Amino acid sequence: MILGWKIIFHASSMIFRNISMALKIFSVPFIGMIVALLGSTVVGQFLGLNSPAPMIFAVVVASIVLLLWGVVAWHRYILLEERPVGLIPMFNFRLIAGYFWRGVLLGLVTIPFFLVLAFVGRLFLGAGSLELGQSASNFLTPTSSIQVFQLLTWAITVVLLVVVMRLSLILPAYALDRPIGMGESWEETHGAMFAIVVLVICLSVLQWVFDFSYQLIAELQLIGALWQAVTSLFLALLNVSILTTMYGVFIEKRELS
Repeated sequence: MILGWKIIFHASSMIFRNISMALKIFSVPFIGMIVALLGSTVVGQFLGLNSPAPMIFAVVVASIVLLLWGVVAWHRYILLEERPVGLIPMFNFRLIAGYFWRGVLLGLVTIPFFLVLAFVGRLFLGAGSLELGQSASNFLTPTSSIQVFQLLTWAITVVLLVVVMRLSLILPAYALDRPIGMGESWEETHGAMFAIVVLVICLSVLQWVFDFSYQLIAELQLIGALWQAVTSLFLALLNVSILTTMYGVFIEKRELS
């Protein structure tokens, strides 16, 4: 459990200690994402496209590539001390594509959890005609059914995030061009269950705090939008930094002070 606190503290301090490098690594990809969005709008209007679907697809693909460009470069900077050449981080399409594919594989792992969640929803919210669902509804009022479903949703989500985090060391490993499988990632994080639960809960609480603070200033449109953008970027970078730290701890066996 203490290890979980050490990891999240180290990942957070990593961002602030390297804030200038973080800006250098992510600024070009971020500007590229904005240009892709604005460019697609202009091109779509110029060509007079009736359906925005092709342009949306192109923007999504470009945004994913640009985002992962920064993420891979961040992993490599922290773990290999590989600095950008000038203002542009190293662009290696093979590493970016492989990173994306491993992200897709991790996404496939979540499917059984969503199927369980869908079944639980049918059971406790009275959707469908399952006899088991009808039986449960005899013991639970609509209000208590929703509360039980919310509790089970939270529990299943925590389990899902813990599983994904234990498997996700395949991402920074591939960014370093030192690929490992999900089995090795799972094995190397054996015994760290409580530490990873701490990480999941801390990230969830932080997400809630940022969302709540945004609601307080949502009426101030410009300030609210800016705050939401800053907090979203920080959370994204924190998640990447946590993966980077976990790789250093569990795969490279580095010690955290």
